[in-house]
Parts: sequence; structure tokens; C-alpha cells
Amino acid sequence: MFKMTNKTYKIIEINNDLEKEIDNTHIIMMLLKQCEHEKSLSFAINDKLLSALEESEDIIDGKVEAKRYKSFADLLKDVD
Repeated sequence: MFKMTNKTYKIIEINNDLEKEIDNTHIIMMLLKQCEHEKSLSFAINDKLLSALEESEDIIDGKVEAKRYKSFADLLKDVD
């Protein structure tokens, strides 16, 4: 991270397949503007999120094998 005047520049690594599917710049800017407005990174904590967090812990602990996708489009097909 480096600063010039009043701007901060950050380098973000994004998977090539994902980059082809979406316009990353606009999504990142929307997220940052929402954070600025809300003064936090806000998201709702619900049963689905808690389940996903538990699954991620199981993947890290080696209890569950992580799903893999060939493209972002394949991932979207698997989402409820």
C-alpha cells in the first residue's frame, strides 16, 4: 500500500476467470462507497452466513473438501 496526496492505492489480486466475468473496478468502488457511508463493512448475519462460516472452518480443519469450479459462471449455477 502506498499513498499519494489524499488517495490510497491498494493492489488486489483477482482470479483471471472471475475478472473475465465481472467488472471488478465498479464492484470494488461500490463496496468502498458503502463502507464509507456506513462507517463499517456491513452485512447481515443470518443462518446461511453462520453455516457458511462453519463450513469454511471445516474446510480449513480438513474435515470437508473444498468445492472447486472451472469458472465463475459454474459457481453461480451452484448457488441457491
